[in-house]
Amino acid sequence: MNKTQKGAWFSFLNSVILVLYSVYCFRVIHNVFSGASTINFWRFIVFSVLIVFGFMGVSALIFYRSKQSPAEPESDERDELIKKRAAIAAFISVWILLTASYLVLWIKLGLSASVPVFVLPLIYIEIGVFVLVIYNLAVVVQYYIGGKNGQQRT
Repeated sequence: MNKTQKGAWFSFLNSVILVLYSVYCFRVIHNVFSGASTINFWRFIVFSVLIVFGFMGVSALIFYRSKQSPAEPESDERDELIKKRAAIAAFISVWILLTASYLVLWIKLGLSASVPVFVLPLIYIEIGVFVLVIYNLAVVVQYYIGGKNGQQRT
């Protein structure tokens, strides 16, 4: 497994964990502000951030501990082509996700409703995390599909 593959797996797993963590946080925040929960909000944020970023640090140590063979180059033409295709897929997904998020707001709230200001940065952050997931998933899938020397896997 070369450096690009390790980076893609590391980023993919951590991005998925961030998506799950943010969904959980939004649910807790909703429960706290609606009065359904009596959890200490700041203690929850501090401990959960420590747990999530602690997991990211441990996973970084696991993924980057074993080094690639010194005889192999850092990256080659195939790696560059895979990264380019994944970037194109991520760029296209940005526009699809932005359009979908605005359509969901429009359908859910209607034309006469307004969206609170703090919601828009949260939407953009979540779209950024989803784009990272899509980019890294595209890299991992392309490495899985391609065989040795660019041949298709059968």
